[in-house]
Amino acid sequence: MVGILFAIKEAFASFFRRWFLSILTIITVSVGLFIFGFFLVVTLNIQQWFDRVGRKIFIEVYIDDTLSEDNINQLIQSISKYEEVEDIQYISPEKAKEEFISEFDTELLSELEFNPFPPSLRIKVKSRFRDPQLIRKFVDKIKDSPVIIDLDFSSGLAQSLYKILKTFWLLVFIGALILFIGAFLIIFNTIRLGVLNRKEFVFLLDIFGAKKGFITAPFIIEGLLHGVCAGILSGAILIGIFSLMSNIFGNIIKPFELVSIFLIPLGGFLGSISSRFALSRYLRKLNPGIKK
Repeated sequence: MVGILFAIKEAFASFFRRWFLSILTIITVSVGLFIFGFFLVVTLNIQQWFDRVGRKIFIEVYIDDTLSEDNINQLIQSISKYEEVEDIQYISPEKAKEEFISEFDTELLSELEFNPFPPSLRIKVKSRFRDPQLIRKFVDKIKDSPVIIDLDFSSGLAQSLYKILKTFWLLVFIGALILFIGAFLIIFNTIRLGVLNRKEFVFLLDIFGAKKGFITAPFIIEGLLHGVCAGILSGAILIGIFSLMSNIFGNIIKPFELVSIFLIPLGGFLGSISSRFALSRYLRKLNPGIKK
């Protein structure tokens, strides 16, 4: 317990003693965390939009109008066995005509003496298969049935959104790598300078028989402190910006508060990992005889 209190006290003392470097480190790391969090929130919003659009996307399968009710049920059961299928709804010619008139508000069809719409099956695919390429593969599986006249799948909007979604997830991944490397180097060098500036302190602890864990704890806590502060700063800015945008644009944009909260432990993790690497490299250089 005494060792922990000592480590915390030394970490805070070093943090405030080099306040300018600490602030500079926090601001620099928080910029990286903010950019990463920003792209992650934007990507999650696009994912949400894609899911909303996906729920309205369906495959319209036009079938032979001479099929009996039993044949239609058999076809529905056959298609339902595919893992891609979430739901199948039979659309009669009468219902198709009603939907067309309701959507386009036209009296032209209501005056026709015949119904131009064939019966169809409206297939909704599961969320994990809403990638336009996967939908096309599914369409290829069922299109050769002799009772299917034609298929229709409006993939333009879905494909555009899916491409944007893939691009943003790629940016999030690349941003995460850049963030990790950048934050690692910044905190690494901050702790390295701290070790070099306090080498007499390290030597004295070693002379009095302190173990490596006791010596390194203050530096690791200091790195953790830098990372956590950077996470709090970047998370607060991120949640503030997206909350404002959510108030302006309504439910179209969500702030995803958990992402902002996640930046705090992420910053702490990066800070502690960077500190450990800096310590393992430079403590040995300062004093190869430091106890394990």
